[in-house]
Amino acid sequence: WSLLSTGDSLLAATSEGVYRIRFSRPGAPPGGGESVIIRHITAQPAYVLHRVPGDQHRVWLGTGGGLTSLVRAPGTGPNPGQWKIERRFPGITREIRTIAHGTGNCLWLGTETRGVLHVEFPGGLEGKVNVSVYSGKHGLPGEGMRVFNAAGRVWFASKSYGLYTFDSNARRFLPDTRLGDLFAGGSRGVYTIAEDSRGRIYMHSKGHNFLAVPGENHTYRILSQPLKHMPVEQVNCIYPSPGGQSAWFAAHS
Repeated sequence: WSLLSTGDSLLAATSEGVYRIRFSRPGAPPGGGESVIIRHITAQPAYVLHRVPGDQHRVWLGTGGGLTSLVRAPGTGPNPGQWKIERRFPGITREIRTIAHGTGNCLWLGTETRGVLHVEFPGGLEGKVNVSVYSGKHGLPGEGMRVFNAAGRVWFASKSYGLYTFDSNARRFLPDTRLGDLFAGGSRGVYTIAEDSRGRIYMHSKGHNFLAVPGENHTYRILSQPLKHMPVEQVNCIYPSPGGQSAWFAAHS
């Protein structure tokens, strides 16, 4: 469901939990005699991994039963830098499919069934949390919503109705026309969004893949032809390579 590079290894969120994948000799060239080590970190179904901004040793995890934080403990020996569960949040029990960080010390959580959750940490990550629920009465469609970070902001996506933006003053959601009317709320659904290191935005929408290339005055040029021959029904995760030369698509085909 989700992939996250942690520098020396790769974390993978799957229906069987989170796995850590690394080479026995970090930095060794492919075919150089290294072996792949896979370790099971959590057992509960896991859907999204999201790095805590400014912290290389913490990761947010969305699961079938809510929100969890993972922490990497320093160490040496055969299994250095082991990841483990740091905290579960009892007040957040919905199935969390996507996570995005907002301004300040807060998170947006996308749910599978209805709306989004806004989570604030007034006392830091180890203190009390404040949770606000946004759904149909706040301008969202009556279905699960997905949230993503791209282009320095949070994107709110409905798989049936497209993109929305949050008006923090009115505390309501409005159709988001940043990528044009085609994807604005109420039109074409959007399921997955990912930004590469060049500022381009990959999207999956109703069995088709698109690439939004940034232009002048915060506009985007939408391309579909380069990705047209990828016969996938649903893309769950898009993982752009660090250099921006390629992207991986994890999909139901």
